[in-house]
Amino acid sequence: MGVYSVNLEVSANGCSKDSNSVNLINIYAIPVAKFLPSSNTIQQPQSEIDFTNLSSNAVTYIWNFGGLGNSTDVNPSYNFTQYGLYDVVLNAYNAFGCSDSFTLPIKVLPPQSYFIPNVFTPNNDGNNDNFYIEMQEGVTVLEFTVFDRWGEKVHDGLYPWDGTYKGKPAPEGVYIYVMKLQLAADTQPIRRTGSITLVR
Repeated sequence: MGVYSVNLEVSANGCSKDSNSVNLINIYAIPVAKFLPSSNTIQQPQSEIDFTNLSSNAVTYIWNFGGLGNSTDVNPSYNFTQYGLYDVVLNAYNAFGCSDSFTLPIKVLPPQSYFIPNVFTPNNDGNNDNFYIEMQEGVTVLEFTVFDRWGEKVHDGLYPWDGTYKGKPAPEGVYIYVMKLQLAADTQPIRRTGSITLVR
């Protein structure tokens, strides 16, 4: 890029003539769009991603956040309140209207946190009477089995477990559970095994 002068020299039959035009041609660098997100994948409830603009030879910018919103900030931040896969596009322009674009996919995962307790008290006081896991939207219990310490199955299928075995209160003690969970962001279910203490 730069400013260039042009010199023309014509020669014929031993005669010559030249002409010089100063600063005749202006060449400007084309813009190059590029950016870097603070994360390519984010999981709700976190939703904000910061974008660092790495473009060159540009003076104005238009961002498109996968059809969810737009911005003309140089380095914007955006809250992705809906989960899904979004193509974020940056269009960079120089002072003469020339443009370039750059696209990166951003993956927003649904919430899928869960917590499996290690004790419950099925004494019908209305507090912690059932063995269940605390889970956010996006988690599904596919299988749920409980065994006593001798390996006998005391519960299978129904969720949660109310602490009974064959219609009667199961004795206090430590039990082993096996769960199969489906997380919305995963194609394959996951298996979780652990112990739960029954206290009355």
